[in-house]
Amino acid sequence: MKISYDFQNYPLIKVFNNGKGRIIYDAKSDFAFFVSEKEFGFLKIILENDTVPEVFESNQDFLKFQKAIERIKSCGVFVRGPAKNIGPRDLEEIKKLVEYYKENIVIRKFNIEVTEDCTFRCKYCPNTLAETGRTHTKKYISEETANKAIDFYFDTYAKQLRKLSKEKQKELLTLNAPGIGWYGGEPLLNFDVIKKSHKYFLRKNWDEFDADRSTFVFGLTTNLGYISLEMIDYFVENNVMLYVSIDGPEEEHNKNRVYKDGKGTFNSVYKNILKIKSLHPEYYGSKVFIISVNTKNLDNLKCEEFFSKSNQSANEIAGYKSRIVSDYSERGKIIPDAKEKIINLNEVKEESLRYFNEKLESLSDKDFEALEKDDFLPEFFQGLNSFLKIKYDKPYGCNNIHSIGTCPMGFDNLMVGADGNFHMCHKTDGSLPIGNTDTGLDYEKIAVSYFKFNETLSNDNCKNCWAVRLCKACAAVKLNDGNFINASKDECNFIRKSSEYLFNKFIMLQNYENLMKFFEEKEKFNTDIGVIDINNFINKE
Repeated sequence: MKISYDFQNYPLIKVFNNGKGRIIYDAKSDFAFFVSEKEFGFLKIILENDTVPEVFESNQDFLKFQKAIERIKSCGVFVRGPAKNIGPRDLEEIKKLVEYYKENIVIRKFNIEVTEDCTFRCKYCPNTLAETGRTHTKKYISEETANKAIDFYFDTYAKQLRKLSKEKQKELLTLNAPGIGWYGGEPLLNFDVIKKSHKYFLRKNWDEFDADRSTFVFGLTTNLGYISLEMIDYFVENNVMLYVSIDGPEEEHNKNRVYKDGKGTFNSVYKNILKIKSLHPEYYGSKVFIISVNTKNLDNLKCEEFFSKSNQSANEIAGYKSRIVSDYSERGKIIPDAKEKIINLNEVKEESLRYFNEKLESLSDKDFEALEKDDFLPEFFQGLNSFLKIKYDKPYGCNNIHSIGTCPMGFDNLMVGADGNFHMCHKTDGSLPIGNTDTGLDYEKIAVSYFKFNETLSNDNCKNCWAVRLCKACAAVKLNDGNFINASKDECNFIRKSSEYLFNKFIMLQNYENLMKFFEEKEKFNTDIGVIDINNFINKE
């Protein structure tokens, strides 16, 4: 794969223009710093020449800058060539890492797949398209299995809480509120187990930690083809968040989201959305989220117009908490339609960045409280949190990248399937269970899975990629029929292009001090993959 580099001998360095000078990002050390245009010229001379050209030997500005670069180099920045290794490569080392995760990582996300059955057959759904692995079946999780999963979650979380003082227990429970995400299939088909698992979760001994159950977070992702008054009342009474799938106006939504007989689902979904809104407008405005999926057969302009507040149809459903837009996934591919997405991004990026900067300008005079109330901001800042981890002082680097490239499998994010098997994430195809509710997590299998995943990073493409630390091709995304796949040339190109686009947004955000402080405050525990290491929490002042 041929890649153009900003500095030929330094493939993991990327240069950005912020309008005032250049931002130099070094992926090996995960370090970024600003230089003026004049200094950037000096830097090119330093990095592209083994000796200083005679004309600069007496240039005091150049010599001063050269000394600064030498100090940075001594900290491991500007190491020539590709990365030597990415992530741990020795199985015994990985086993020690897994043991560390077992003892110290706090579970943040706990999901229960209550059924593999579904009333829809959406044309982009991996479970509809799949011929092997996870498909639509009549599997429903039992109450007993769901309760066993909850026991495992509680025991794991409680183990970490017991390491803390009462004050820090409260702080951790505030930061990482206990809860459940219910998934399917269509989870409302197993509403009885949803209710019972919810009640069982609340009955666990949270009192040991003085936990306030009213702060617990429960959510459910539904196609909303059907919902009864009993269900609505239960979710409202218990503050359960609803994530409802609707892609756009009727003619667009019905292109993909159909019943088993191929008929469109829009009217049913729309009617049920309005039912919830009319019965419980306050709940609707605080707990109901809209999920839309981008596919290449949709007219995106029509979809965006549908959800705009100037559209009468959309005004009927307006008032939900926020809208989440995502691209569809396809098994065996990390970025479906990557080539087309590169073309689309190239077409819109300049206008999009211009709009982003104009929006930042309009927000710049708002105080923290006003920003807190702006429901548009989570969507507006989407994808920028991973840049918060980049260092701007005290750099440290070497020729190895000590990034694992994925969240701690089974320790940070845990999914129990309808059959009782544990999975690393709700995004997987279900082909690599890492334990079950009877025996717990299989730590040996997790270690081997890490080893196999890391093999996908040990190639020249990754070792020469400046966006290697920003790559979203995690283990769950790369998993296909029990194995981890590599990204294609087009997929890698899109990852780099989109990382560059988001990095430019982040650079713009840094120009607005109050917005940057607000963003840092909101995302301070969610940088990169947001992993909570209990030791960092214990040692936090």
